[in-house]
This record gives sequence, structure tokens and C-alpha cells, in this order.
Amino acid sequence: MAKSAGLAKSAGISSIGGVDDAVSRIKLTRHIENHHPTKTVQYNVYDEEGNEKRVDGIPIRKLKQVRYGVCEELGMLPICKRCVKDTSPMAKQVGVGPALFLMSTKALSWFFLFLTILNIPVMLFYGRGTGRGDDASSIVSSPSDAFTVLSLGNVGQSSAACGETNYGRIYKAETAYYRGKAADP
Repeated sequence: MAKSAGLAKSAGISSIGGVDDAVSRIKLTRHIENHHPTKTVQYNVYDEEGNEKRVDGIPIRKLKQVRYGVCEELGMLPICKRCVKDTSPMAKQVGVGPALFLMSTKALSWFFLFLTILNIPVMLFYGRGTGRGDDASSIVSSPSDAFTVLSLGNVGQSSAACGETNYGRIYKAETAYYRGKAADP
């Protein structure tokens, strides 16, 4: 029991069960530096004049630990047995769960991009199927207007199908009816 209390205190958790109020930027920075995945990078050493330092004609190189960037290659979910590749060093460091989550997110984003491109002809058909012509109601001025024009319910209408009903007017009429100010909503 005393050992677990010591571990909780070192992690910044109070004995009451909440997070210690003294969590600071320094503790957070230290935690990120100690637990963020890193890679070893080799770099050349230069003198004050900008010349590469050499020993016996061979450039001096040093190693340092650098954090992985946001756009680093993590890997892809394999589609078939031939597509199976070695696990990337970053995936090994972050662990199985986060690596699978990030790979799944990447695969789904590519999949939905493919579906969007595949549906461009359908959206063009829906947009042209309104029969609205050059009137002022055919101008798309907001994302909801674009959704109205590109939806299946808009095909064959002389105007935007969702533009036929004014929900603000209906709401005002219902409110007046329920307050007793109008006879019929």
C-alpha cells in the first residue's frame, strides 16, 4: 500500500484521487521528453567558420536523439499478405494500440478520399438535376446550400427541395398556436 502511494505521489496524483494541483509546465515537459518516441539522427560537426570538421579526411559525425515529427512514416495496414512490411521503429516505440489507431485512421482517410472522388459524377448529376436554371436560388452561398443542391432529394425539383419549407416561419406559427394567439398552426 505504501509503495503504490509513493508511485502515485511521484506521478503527480494526490492521495484523494485527483491530480495534484502543483502540476507544472516543467513536469509536463519532462514527461513528454521522457516518454515521447525518439529516433537517433546522425549529423556533421562544423567549426566556427562553417567548415566541416574532419579527422584524417573523414568528417566527424555525432548522434543525437530527436523526436519523431507529425508527418513521419508510421506504416500502413496491410491489405493482403504481399503488402506486409516490417514494423517501423516509430510503431515499435508507440506501442500496438496507438500504432493500430493511427494506421486505421490513415487507411480510412485514404478510403474516404477515394469514395469522394468516386462520387464526383453522382454529385454533378444531383447538382444538374434540379432544373432550376439561372434564377437567383441556384447560387450556393453556404455549405448547407451545397448539401441541398447535391442531395438525392433534390433531383427532379424545380427548386431546392429543402428550400420549400421555412422552418423559422413554422416555429413561429407553432409557438403562437401553443400560446393561444393563433387558431391554426
